[in-house]
Amino acid sequence: IKRFLRQKISASAFETAYLELRRESINAGNDYCEDILDELFIDLDAFCSDPDLFDEGDLTEKELRESCARTLAALESKGYKV
Repeated sequence: IKRFLRQKISASAFETAYLELRRESINAGNDYCEDILDELFIDLDAFCSDPDLFDEGDLTEKELRESCARTLAALESKGYKV
């Protein structure tokens, strides 16, 4: 999340990495802060990186970054070191 917020990776790279890590976490039975991470998952699902496929209701990269910032703040407020 931090790497995406700092613009060190693209939105597409973030999407791929987040989904892979989230899937691994769920498969391993790690459900800590699931409610917070689920909100980001929903926003990531609404994100569209291809301007030709962008529909009303899709999130822009800016909106996805805002969601990531909210997620990071929520995790930190719960005491998670991120």
